[in-house]
Amino acid sequence: MRDIGKLAFLGCTKLNSVQFSNAVTEIGNRAFEACTALANVDFPESLRSIGYRAFFGCESLTGAALPDSVSQIGEKAFELRKAISSVRLPNKLNQISDSVFAGCSSLAQATIPDGVKTIGESAFELCSNLTDVRLPHGVTRIGKTAFYGTMIRSITIPATTTAIGELAFSGCSYLSRAFVPETCSLNNKPFPASCKILSLQEYRNDLAKNLAAELADDDVEVVGMQAPTPPLRLDSRGGRAI
Repeated sequence: MRDIGKLAFLGCTKLNSVQFSNAVTEIGNRAFEACTALANVDFPESLRSIGYRAFFGCESLTGAALPDSVSQIGEKAFELRKAISSVRLPNKLNQISDSVFAGCSSLAQATIPDGVKTIGESAFELCSNLTDVRLPHGVTRIGKTAFYGTMIRSITIPATTTAIGELAFSGCSYLSRAFVPETCSLNNKPFPASCKILSLQEYRNDLAKNLAAELADDDVEVVGMQAPTPPLRLDSRGGRAI
């Protein structure tokens, strides 16, 4: 079997584990939706795509290690997986679809691959334990409410990003600083009012200031130490060189 068809296991509430053969390349739309007892899925290296709402509402699934062979994940594919705590996205992925992890309230960390160019609307909305997100260089657009209601404390928007959608980071009550490139368009209050928005130049200045402080601390540590005596140099006749 190469494909898992759409609606194949929809609502199989007693299904708790799935192991695919290495021939499977596609998981169809809503294939495992509402399999509420499903706790373990072993994704094969042959897998290429995961369909719309494929694992929607699989609230017992605690993790997802997606192989690098996957290049497409449909909208809402993992929405409302309340038990999931971490996710590894495949390196071939170039976009994160709308609402793909929305409502995954236990998700604490998401590693976004370097090849991702767009982050869809509500992609991580209401992931209320999500504190750690690194946006790779190359991201051009962040959709509206993409990170709404997360626990992110600071964020650096890549210089390649040209647009951040409406309310993209709103509802992030702990977000205190956002570094944003000057060329980026900010539509309809993407950040909470309490968040300090800094340019990337100010970010670089901060880094330079911190580096200078560290160097100053190093200088303080060597104050009072006697400089080492330079080695004695001799000329070809054995006398002291001048």
